[in-house]
Amino acid sequence: MSENQTHMIASWVARTKADDIPDNVFAWARHCVLDWIAVTIAGANDPDVNKLVDLALSSGFGTARVIGHGTGFESGWSVAINGMAGHVLDYDDVNERMVGHPTAAILPAILTAAQEEGSPARDLLAALVVGHQVASALGALMGPGHYAAGFHATATLGAIAAACGVGHLLRLDTDQQAHAIGFATAQAAGLKAMFGTSAKPFQVGRAAQAGYLAARIAASGMTARTDALEAENGFISTHAQKNAVDLEIAPDPDFAITRTLFKFHAACYLTHATMDALAGLRRRHNLSADDVRAIRLQVHPGILGSCNIPDPQTALETKFSLRHTAAMAVAGTDTAGLASYSDDMAAHPGLIDLRNRVTVEPQDWPQDRMMIGIAEIDTADGQTLTAQGDSGRPLRDINNQWRRLSDKALTLVSPVTGKEKARALIDAVASFDTTSALMEACP
Repeated sequence: MSENQTHMIASWVARTKADDIPDNVFAWARHCVLDWIAVTIAGANDPDVNKLVDLALSSGFGTARVIGHGTGFESGWSVAINGMAGHVLDYDDVNERMVGHPTAAILPAILTAAQEEGSPARDLLAALVVGHQVASALGALMGPGHYAAGFHATATLGAIAAACGVGHLLRLDTDQQAHAIGFATAQAAGLKAMFGTSAKPFQVGRAAQAGYLAARIAASGMTARTDALEAENGFISTHAQKNAVDLEIAPDPDFAITRTLFKFHAACYLTHATMDALAGLRRRHNLSADDVRAIRLQVHPGILGSCNIPDPQTALETKFSLRHTAAMAVAGTDTAGLASYSDDMAAHPGLIDLRNRVTVEPQDWPQDRMMIGIAEIDTADGQTLTAQGDSGRPLRDINNQWRRLSDKALTLVSPVTGKEKARALIDAVASFDTTSALMEACP
């Protein structure tokens, strides 16, 4: 294993220029921006987000915009609120190598810094690409042990990736960026035990805030350890059960952002493979709940600690329940609709009856099968129907992806702004050339 991981990342971030990034990669970055803004607007008035806004009001107003509230706060508060709002619905994008949600932790930090710097779109998007690359590299470096040990990788690795994204935007040199990584590791925190509670999205907002502050502090001249990742008692030795790989930060053959997985069900991403498999069986065989005697889900054991709440009682808990989301898929519930995840739906007698027929069976599968789920349905007439879902493959048709993300954005934003303004926002993301132009299009 290499011994200078911190320097390798800092050096790559510092020397990578916007001109090194291909146009198709910038296109993927715009997709990430559209998806994040849409889920942030939809989540901006979540009761827990509003509580954080109320706390921020005690510090007074500022110039850093909070999306969905039409006002600004002091930068640190703005980053934290936007970060929490972007993850509160758990509808934001995913990176398989990170085992987390990169944009939710990185973009809020970059966006606030870009507002302060008056950055053009190209700089903002390049910083997002860089942040994604770091998040993916760190996920591979830490290995599955980090997530398996109970750490919420979006919050832990996301804080470091956010510091690198902001550092790139601020054009920190290698030494400054190494210090920024040090400050980020000193703040990185997040536990899977908080899944299904309001602490989960708060951890992501806090990660974005930690990354933003880490880069700003390093730019001011404050110093941290510049070997924070690999040092004795550093981030790797304390946060990874096993680290058996060398760091690979340079994109080969492509940038990590082009492997982004977008969510089209409004639940934990690790439930999507089984939902897709079950929904396919329901459609192909025209099944109703009465046709189903038993459902078996075969999944990777590594996902059980994230999304296996057996009998969810709240809206949040339903998003992290393999059994409940399986019941929704079989019942034909709109799994993309936010209203489908509510306290009332958690207590829905029909869904409870269906989920009581669901058994989750962990399989001894290798790590590369974490995004795969196999569903079996025993029918009332004695058949056994089987299907496999794979949620780990990005869409390759980028134009189709933009259309799907635009439809998702229209569905999420229209109830807040109306359809005309929602369509205008989608157009603005497609063409904005300055950060200020993007923010003007946001409510």
